Amino acid sequence: VIGQPYVFQVLFVDEQNLSVAAEDVVCSVFKFTSSGAKTALVSDADMTAVTGDSGRFIYILQDTSTLDPGDVLYGLMVGTNPDTDARMLAETDVSMVVASSSGAGTLTARFVRGG
Repeated sequence: VIGQPYVFQVLFVDEQNLSVAAEDVVCSVFKFTSSGAKTALVSDADMTAVTGDSGRFIYILQDTSTLDPGDVLYGLMVGTNPDTDARMLAETDVSMVVASSSGAGTLTARFVRGG
């Protein structure tokens, strides 16, 4: 939601899907303009390890007030596997929206009978 902080999170896992307590974990956040130019909002910001959840890291993008509805942000999260020195990469995207009067960020579950 525009004007509210957004949390980028990542869980690094190995080939056996076991969590990896990665090192040197950073997050870069960027978007593309309508003409296709890449605009960096954050470059290589340190991510914070989540206590009690090995391999999971977060980065909180505090200032989203300058974004426009429909902007798509891309979060590129990179860390190093301490056992192999291999770089691990994850990317996610999020579409920015304006808060609605019915409650921003509210999810509604709908159950549909399948056939």
